[in-house]
Amino acid sequence: MKKPKSPFKILLRCAAACAIAAAAAFLFLYLSTPAKKREDFKRISSQNYDSVLLSMFPASLYDPEDFAVYRGMTLLKTGYEIPDASTLDEYLSRIAKSGNSINTIYLGVLPEQITASELSAILEKYPSVIFEVIPAYPSLSYLSGLSSEEFSSLCASYEELISPFLGSDNIHFFSFFAQEWFISNPANYLTDFEVTEDISRLVMLNADRDHPYLLTQKNFSSLFEDYRALAQTAAESTETMPDLSQWTVIFFGDSIIANYTDSTSVPGVLSGISGASVHNLAVGGASASWDENESTSFPHVVQSFLDSGSPGAKEADRLCFAVNFGLNDYFIGLPADDDADPYNSKSYAGALRLGVKLLKEAFPDADIFIMSPNFTSYYGYGSIPQSENGGTLRDYVAAAKEAAADMNVHFLDNYTELGINRTNSTSYLLDGCHLNEAGRFLFGTHLAKAIAGL
Repeated sequence: MKKPKSPFKILLRCAAACAIAAAAAFLFLYLSTPAKKREDFKRISSQNYDSVLLSMFPASLYDPEDFAVYRGMTLLKTGYEIPDASTLDEYLSRIAKSGNSINTIYLGVLPEQITASELSAILEKYPSVIFEVIPAYPSLSYLSGLSSEEFSSLCASYEELISPFLGSDNIHFFSFFAQEWFISNPANYLTDFEVTEDISRLVMLNADRDHPYLLTQKNFSSLFEDYRALAQTAAESTETMPDLSQWTVIFFGDSIIANYTDSTSVPGVLSGISGASVHNLAVGGASASWDENESTSFPHVVQSFLDSGSPGAKEADRLCFAVNFGLNDYFIGLPADDDADPYNSKSYAGALRLGVKLLKEAFPDADIFIMSPNFTSYYGYGSIPQSENGGTLRDYVAAAKEAAADMNVHFLDNYTELGINRTNSTSYLLDGCHLNEAGRFLFGTHLAKAIAGL
């Protein structure tokens, strides 16, 4: 007769089987959790931070150091692309339990993957946190490849997600996805949904209530009208951006050109939309003519360029010099021209003529554009002369045109042809003088079309 089994052994075996099953379940759950998600959860629970970046689309090039330098934040940037509302809820719950005091969460969303009701149910749990919400910003080339039904569906998902939150005190949406300068420039993108490091930084700098890309009840409808029109035009148009890949364009100028060096700069826009090779020799604060600082005057910069071996020019298949001065000449009150001495480098037009003369002697086959100063709201919209020898801004525009004619080079009227005026200047100027991203895109595309027309 067999000896009956000990209840203790049976219990022990059951416990061991349960432990093995639990370990197997844990291992399965662990291995089925994406590595980036596991790493995120580890960092969420172990690190100190006061702000977080979560995203449903690629955001790898947003740099936490930028948030520290420009916003004074200690940012935790997660690496896993959040696929749905339930995963977002899980992330925020873990962040809330981390022991950190969270001030701001930057949230990249794909409107087709989360609804307004889902988002509201999640975010309302955290009324003391500021949510800066950045809807995905697919490139215009991506949008133009959608069918009309697909694009209508996309627009509807954006509108339905955003509209309930307009006017919220702690949940803010931003309009980068609908900005022509942003989505139309291929140089801003690595893929159709991922932007470069420079553009990531620009988004970070502008994603708050103090910047113009905040969506509001006032601008929401008109912005979507423009967005639809832009995408529809791109989809239906047979006209493409000019191919200037054979061109090298070398810029001389002031801070309108010099202040920005990324893909949103005037040279960056020109290169991004056309493939032209660009070199930026502009100097912030420079005038074409000179009063006290001759070293930054146009003729002096040209001579330095020639003395240094003309980098970029000699290798060019087709060469263009783009010359953009005038605002500082006006602001300082330097003479617009000198009828007695057309090459007087202490007058605006005289300095333009002298610099162009040097370029033509060195590169007789090059195309040269003298470009007028753009519109400004300073000094009565440029109507007040700044010295006894100076003139109005229109006088400098006229002098630039005359200098171009005298030197038999091209003239580009940025004062009039960019379309910036008293009514719309705040849409294109940062400070009444310097062009913002939309203004620089306008300038860059205007120049690209002018070069393509040669």
